[in-house]
Amino acid sequence: MASAPAIYRAAETIEQMVINTTTLICLSEGLFVLLAGNLMNAENNGTSTLDIQLHDTYFVIAHIHLIFFFTFLFLAFAAVYFVFPRITGRAMNAPMGYIHFATLVMILFVCGQVVFVANLGWSLVKGQK
Repeated sequence: MASAPAIYRAAETIEQMVINTTTLICLSEGLFVLLAGNLMNAENNGTSTLDIQLHDTYFVIAHIHLIFFFTFLFLAFAAVYFVFPRITGRAMNAPMGYIHFATLVMILFVCGQVVFVANLGWSLVKGQK
């Protein structure tokens, strides 16, 4: 069991920490958020109550492929942002990296909405009669 001075020292150390957010960290966090979100959504897609509504459409297949595509895209860009400075010896532009990350996240959300609307329209028109 930790004593009060040890807890105080740990809290003091945490207060003095400076968190340096880089583009690599942003891309890595995006990668893990996408994977965690996909794993949480996989449980919902396997329930019997959603089986009739969702599995008669291509929503499940399109959603999983979209998430995996963007997960590997985040992974590839994180690898480039990690390896490029070590190979060339030149630093990458940090503000452009943040703009790149924000643009990638916006494209992800737009693609997700397009997949949802396209599958909703398809299931309304060509669904079970």
